[in-house]
Amino acid sequence: MKLSYVLDTYAWAEYFQGTKKGKYVEELLALGGVGTPLVVIAELADSFQREHEDFSTSFAFVRANTTILPLTITQTLNSGSMKKRLRETEKNAGIIDALIYLCAQENRAVLVSGDKHFSKIEGVLFLTENMPLQNKSTHKNR
Repeated sequence: MKLSYVLDTYAWAEYFQGTKKGKYVEELLALGGVGTPLVVIAELADSFQREHEDFSTSFAFVRANTTILPLTITQTLNSGSMKKRLRETEKNAGIIDALIYLCAQENRAVLVSGDKHFSKIEGVLFLTENMPLQNKSTHKNR
């Protein structure tokens, strides 16, 4: 399946918290063609652990509704230069941010994020509070 969007950790956090930005993510999920980088699964698992929450149900949802995207040799080899590029506009951008962006690029998909590290980068759908929703269905907090 061709991917249209790749969700980063920020996008998933908004979704699971049931925020307005999360509702936009929900609409993208309904469209299909969404991927989640494997490193995002690691970040989510870490976040749930820090909050003393069980990740199993949320992980099952991610797995059922998106394509889990592996880390590739190309992504790892290009991650240093991508991190440097991200740090030109955001000094705290890290190697994981670079890997997530490269994963979206390698899959010719748009990265969905509200993380300030990606606010000025091409190929990113940047989540904001005032994004127009297409589907007015009720969103359940997950």
